[in-house]
Amino acid sequence: NLTLVGGLRHDRTEVERAIADLNLGSYTRFGASYRSTSGRIGAVYDITPQSSVYAQYTNATLPVNSLFLLSASNAAFPMSRGKQAEVGFKQSIPEANLEWTAAAYKIALDNVLSRDPNDTRNTVNNGRQSSRGIELSTVWRPTREWTLAGNLAALDARYDTLIEAGGVSRVGKTPPHLPERVANLFPPYRPDGSKFEYFASLNHTGHMYTDNANQIRINGFTTLDAAVSYRLQNVLLSFRVRNLTDKLYATWAGRATSQVLLAPRRTFRLAAKLDFWTSGSAPSAHLQARVLRIADGVVGRHACGLAGRQVELPHGQAGLLVPGQLGGLRRELRSHAHLLVDRHRGGLEHLHRDRRAGGVLDHG
Repeated sequence: NLTLVGGLRHDRTEVERAIADLNLGSYTRFGASYRSTSGRIGAVYDITPQSSVYAQYTNATLPVNSLFLLSASNAAFPMSRGKQAEVGFKQSIPEANLEWTAAAYKIALDNVLSRDPNDTRNTVNNGRQSSRGIELSTVWRPTREWTLAGNLAALDARYDTLIEAGGVSRVGKTPPHLPERVANLFPPYRPDGSKFEYFASLNHTGHMYTDNANQIRINGFTTLDAAVSYRLQNVLLSFRVRNLTDKLYATWAGRATSQVLLAPRRTFRLAAKLDFWTSGSAPSAHLQARVLRIADGVVGRHACGLAGRQVELPHGQAGLLVPGQLGGLRRELRSHAHLLVDRHRGGLEHLHRDRRAGGVLDHG
C-alpha cells in the first residue's frame, strides 16, 4: 500500500525600511522584494499493516538576516535556501503495546553570508552549512494507566564553507546554538476512572557553542519537570513544577556571543484551561486524548533533529527551529488539537498519515 504526499508553496515578501540616525543627522531609506517557491514530496509504503517505511524531500527559504533588522547591504542578497532528505521506518507491535520510529536525515543550507576569499573586506553569500543525523523514538504502554515515551537524537552539524573577517575559515566548526545530542523521557500516569493525571519529563540537552569559532561553549544539562492535572468537565486544572531539582544551567538567546543567560530556577505554575464546546459537540475523552498524543508526538519525535532543521512552523512561518522553540511549538499544537477534534472529526486518519510521512503537519 503506497501513499504519496506533496505540497507546493509560493511566498512574496516586500520589505521597506527607513533609518534616521540622529547622531549623524543622516536618513536612509531602502526596500527589498523577495519571491520564493518551495515544495515537498514524500512517500509512505506499508510493508505490513503494522510496519511502514517513508521517505521525503523538502526545500525552504529564509532571510539571510532578520527582516526586521535588515540592513541596506544585506537586502541585496537573495534568500538562503535549504533542502532536506529524510528516510524512516515506523512499526507498531499491538501485542506489546509498543510503537517505535527510526529516521535518518540530511540537511543543507546554501547562500549563507560569508566573506569573499579573494577580498575579505567584502561580504558574499557563498557560505554553506549542513547537518546529518538520526532520531529514535518509542511509545510503550505497559498498562492501561502507564505510558512510557522517549526519544533520542544525534546530529553532526558543520560549516562546509564559511569565511569571516580577516580571512579566517570556519569550515568544520559547529554552528551556534545547535546541541548535537538531545534525549527526552516522558512517563505520564493516569489511574483508571480517575480525574487526575500525573506527568513527568526528563530532558537532556548536549553542549552547544555561541560563536562560529566554537570558543565559547555552554555545557550540556539535564532537567526534570513534574505536573499534575485534574479534569472538571470542561475545565482542566494543572499544577506544574519546572526544573524540579533547581538545577543551575545556562542558555543562549542569540545576542552577543559572550552573553549567556541563566535559565530559570525551580518554577511553579498553576493554570486553568476552559474548553468551550457547542451543544452536543464535545468529543469523547478517548478521541481528545488521541489527538493530543499526535500533537505531542509531532514535536517529541523530532526533539533534537528540529534544531537546525528546515520546518514549517504554525501560521505559515518557514525556517530553522532551535531547541528553545520546541516547548512553544508543543503548546501551540496542543491548543490547536482541541479545535482539530471538533472541526476535523473525520480527518484524524489523514492527520496520522501525515505524521507517519515525516512528522510535518500541513497548514490545515
